Amino acid sequence: ISGIDIVSVMNKFLKENPGMVQTFVEITHEYNAKFRAGKSDMNIIAKDAAMDLAGTKKQMGGFGFPDAAEIKSKYMNKGGILMKYLGVMGNMFATSENPALKDYSEVVTTKYLPM
Repeated sequence: ISGIDIVSVMNKFLKENPGMVQTFVEITHEYNAKFRAGKSDMNIIAKDAAMDLAGTKKQMGGFGFPDAAEIKSKYMNKGGILMKYLGVMGNMFATSENPALKDYSEVVTTKYLPM
């Protein structure tokens, strides 16, 4: 099973709170980098997840935390993994009142990702 974590906000929220979104994304990438470097405090992660340390390490060992460059080049570009995923999910949940979009790149931004 593969999954993608998406930070999703309404346009109104994004327009009113760009700094909050920017800070959230920056902190997320900071802690993802710590995990990739083996510098995460797995005890805190285990406690917050209500899991034991061994189970947490096993679970987290199967996760991937791509950096911003990889996200931009492999996931959020036209034809990227996220764009394909959104197309599938959009079609799956489309209704006559809320049809799937032809192009999801119109509602996705990399503006807040670190350089």
